[in-house]
Amino acid sequence: MSLSNNHVLNVEQNCTSFCKGQLLETVQNLVNLGDGITKSKAVRKNPSLPIKRLAAFIKMCQLYDELYYIEKTPATLVGFLASVKLFCEFYLRSYMRLSDASMKQTDQLCMKEGFSMHNLQMVLSSQFIHPNRVYLRGKRIEDEEALRVQMLFREEFQRAQTIVTELDIAMDIALDTAELDIDEYCTIIQSAERIYQALSRYFHLIAVKQKALDLRASEGVEVDPIKAIVKVQSITRGHLARKQADHFRREEHQRLGLSIDGLLSSISKDRKTTFLKDLPLNQHCFPDSDLPPPPRSLNELDEYIRDHYFTPDPLKLIDPPPQGSLRKVDGYVENLVAELILAEAIKIIDPAVMQHWKFDDLITMSVLVKTRGKTSHVDLRNFLYASMVLPMALSPWKLDVTRHASILLVGDAGSGKTAWSVGMAEKCLATRLRISRKLFTRKFMGRKRLLETITQFVHQDGYSFVEFDRLEMFATNKNRKSPIKTLIVKLLTELRKRHCQIVGLSRTADLIPDVLTAFDYVITLRNPVGIDRYSLIAQTLAARQDQETLLRTPKRLFEISKATKKANAGETIAKVDAKFSKPITTTVSNVHKMQMKHS
Repeated sequence: MSLSNNHVLNVEQNCTSFCKGQLLETVQNLVNLGDGITKSKAVRKNPSLPIKRLAAFIKMCQLYDELYYIEKTPATLVGFLASVKLFCEFYLRSYMRLSDASMKQTDQLCMKEGFSMHNLQMVLSSQFIHPNRVYLRGKRIEDEEALRVQMLFREEFQRAQTIVTELDIAMDIALDTAELDIDEYCTIIQSAERIYQALSRYFHLIAVKQKALDLRASEGVEVDPIKAIVKVQSITRGHLARKQADHFRREEHQRLGLSIDGLLSSISKDRKTTFLKDLPLNQHCFPDSDLPPPPRSLNELDEYIRDHYFTPDPLKLIDPPPQGSLRKVDGYVENLVAELILAEAIKIIDPAVMQHWKFDDLITMSVLVKTRGKTSHVDLRNFLYASMVLPMALSPWKLDVTRHASILLVGDAGSGKTAWSVGMAEKCLATRLRISRKLFTRKFMGRKRLLETITQFVHQDGYSFVEFDRLEMFATNKNRKSPIKTLIVKLLTELRKRHCQIVGLSRTADLIPDVLTAFDYVITLRNPVGIDRYSLIAQTLAARQDQETLLRTPKRLFEISKATKKANAGETIAKVDAKFSKPITTTVSNVHKMQMKHS
């Protein structure tokens, strides 16, 4: 073995030992913190205890994510899945039971404990997704593209039979433009540039001459040349000194993060530390017989890490079985997918189109969550990770995860409902079905057959993400009944019994009881206020700076916050982009159009 190979193996072993050491320390810290954080006495005695425990759980999951990136073994995979499962149980069963007053003090407690809000942001790669779901995802993207091409050919063939083809049109149009070579083009451009420079110099000389005449006319008295020279020199020295001091002050503020440039640089630096979220999907397949039993508690996880602490010898590692040997494809389910694609109930978005709208890149904020009569202010991304994304991704691994929940996103147009819904489905690589009134008005198949096809697919696939759009038609002030409304309520009630994730989108939370009771959580996406608005503006500017589309940096954020005071998240981002960045063609509203164009 060469020297370079030995060096690489030593580096990998050192990184593995470091991650496992950090994991042991974090898990031991969680065990020492205890489980009784929801007791009022414990919270009153130590108000920062829930925040410490949440930060430790997030750090544990991210460390296991990094460890599995370095050491892809069955033992590491099982530990990673177990840590993610324990985080979901902690967040939904313990953290969500805290009082709303305790959750509102998150910023103050973070400053008191000395760590930033970045430590409370859950960001993971897609390594926890089952390899068979990754394969099915790619296969369905290819199948959808093939179906789209067939539909386009069919439409073109039908159009060619009804209209006159382009070959029958007489080419009577004569072009009057003459072709020029490259030298002639360069001569024209250079002549125009010389004319522009000459005119600029001419107007500048006229302006300077006019200023001199005005100065001579305004003084009216003779000026001592020596005094004039001294005065000019003193003014120049003062100007240069103030300019240099201002330069040093700006540089100091940027290094300390007190200026806008320093703030944007710190946000970009925090994003670069979570590089695992941008990993390509390259999953390793391990048969179920090679996976050890997962730990079910923090104490068992502590013992599990100690048992697998030592780094395995790379020469003794067994290569995983071929990818094709563990792939499972159900032909009946794939036929249902094709029917739903043609009915436009399934629109699989190409990852190349969704690269700017990833779940981890969406700007999170504090939202209002209602469940079982309790109201809480929590971080949106962390809550969606624990309630929707992670339970969905862990379901193919046959682990006892929290049952699938259903959430209702409430907000005005542009508040981010569709963006978060699409981001969740894309994060866990689930097939996204979009149910709306328009779906049942198409004539591809009958309503009854469409209803049966959707129900059969959700039941057979077991890994579906169903989105009910425009549920404001079920508002209590709209009592008019219709057959389509009855079908949607029936489908919503039926899918609640199936193994799928349900997301409802509505502009109002005042819905009829049959629809409102079908959702476990109601999330209200309000207009960001206070620190959330400043964070939204700063993160938008930092994202545009990373994308190299930021034209200029604003001097202060107060004016932008004041100008967007009554705007929601989407409107605020649009105003910031319109004033400080280049036009961005990719938006949530035209993602499907771009995907059709890509096909």
